[in-house]
Amino acid sequence: METRSSFKLLKNREGVGRVDLLKSTRSQILIAVLLIALIFAARLLPHAANFTPVAAVGLFAGVYLRGKWAPFLPLAGLFLSDLFIGGYGIRGMTIVYGAFIFTFLIGKIMARRGVFNSNGKFGAKFMRVFGGAIASSVLFFIVTNNIFLYTPAFYPMTFDGMIASYVMGIPFFRNQILGDLIYSGALFGAYEVARVLSARFALRSVES
Repeated sequence: METRSSFKLLKNREGVGRVDLLKSTRSQILIAVLLIALIFAARLLPHAANFTPVAAVGLFAGVYLRGKWAPFLPLAGLFLSDLFIGGYGIRGMTIVYGAFIFTFLIGKIMARRGVFNSNGKFGAKFMRVFGGAIASSVLFFIVTNNIFLYTPAFYPMTFDGMIASYVMGIPFFRNQILGDLIYSGALFGAYEVARVLSARFALRSVES
């Protein structure tokens, strides 16, 4: 009996180690609502230009959320806050929204090979989040400052005009990188901490 009890406890420990806080549909929806609320609040409250959690939410959704609605999660937060902020036309919105769709795809790439499962190493997860955040910032900068996507454009539709557009966008790019890194670190870090704490709590329950 002692051997069977030990085996059962070991099996329970292994199961607890693989705890997934977003396994249920209810938890996925709850997190989605909270992430939309985060985008909404962060964009409406005073903040530096481009210092927002939109890309970080896209990355997080790409890694952890499984619903068919997940790719549109950052766009939902954008749209709701744009109803109050406004400030740019349909073409501009299409370009910005399209750029943020790619952050979800980057998140999907980040999640390959099971790096973000419960057994993934911290160093590998950190590098994926860091690289994903930087990639999102660079992609957004390149897409949204490409004058050939706008008609009319603020700069001459020439190579020199395009260079001028990118040069003028550098201060916003700096804020974008900081925002993507900080918010991505906060979101992924908070989730990993919550998962570890939940696993420890569950393990104590099993052992008792």
